[in-house]
Amino acid sequence: IAKQEREIELKQKEVAVKERALEAEVKKQAEAEKYAAQQKADAALYQRQKEAEAQQFEAQRIAEAKKAQAEADRYSKEQEAQGMRSAEAWIPGWFLTVAAPAAQTALTKWREMCLR
Repeated sequence: IAKQEREIELKQKEVAVKERALEAEVKKQAEAEKYAAQQKADAALYQRQKEAEAQQFEAQRIAEAKKAQAEADRYSKEQEAQGMRSAEAWIPGWFLTVAAPAAQTALTKWREMCLR
């Protein structure tokens, strides 16, 4: 009977050891899966952040380019207007009064030529 009790006790201990080993294996697998999921989530978050930064950078570049173009256009128009004012200043008054319609057409064509 004592021998049987020891065998039963030994088998119970073996079962307990196997249970602990299985629990450890399951826990290890769950932790590995959790770690992999966290890594995947971190990578996705990083990717989204980088894409958002790239979009913000691109939008900023476009805004800067539009601003530079607007400034260039404004400067060009100012120069164009300044050129016309100075050119019209030296056109003799008698020329504009002799043949007003023809003079206006000539003046318009002359302005177009200057703008090219």
